[in-house]
Amino acid sequence: MKNSYLLIALVALIFTLGCTGQKNTAKKSSTEENSIAPLNPNGDSELALLMRSMYDDGMEMKLAINNGEIPESHIDISKMRTSEPSVAGKADTPEYQAYTLAYEAAFKGLKEAQGDQKTQAYETLVNTCIACHRSECPGPIVRIEKMKL
Repeated sequence: MKNSYLLIALVALIFTLGCTGQKNTAKKSSTEENSIAPLNPNGDSELALLMRSMYDDGMEMKLAINNGEIPESHIDISKMRTSEPSVAGKADTPEYQAYTLAYEAAFKGLKEAQGDQKTQAYETLVNTCIACHRSECPGPIVRIEKMKL
């Protein structure tokens, strides 16, 4: 009889501990979900969203070049000058403006390039992105590197 009570108490204890462990796991998962870093730690500014679109556009151009096709862009690069950055005033600096001019020149060079020159012009465009991001906003460099041919 004592063994029956002991067995019932042991089963109840195991059941209770099992339920308690599940609650802690659920709380842990909830906490872990809250600690995941956002895509852009500074928020989704107009300029950040434009840059993401530029990346997608660049990857499409890369695919076109790799397939022997003529790359096309669907981005209005003039928005680089007018889009609101994540950090107020960042796009107003002389450095950012100089990099914007360099990107626009590289973009124009890609549009005007003929035949095999498209490959080199595209690489110049990507390298211009990397140069700017080394100076102004280094976070996306690893992603931009994926745009290289």
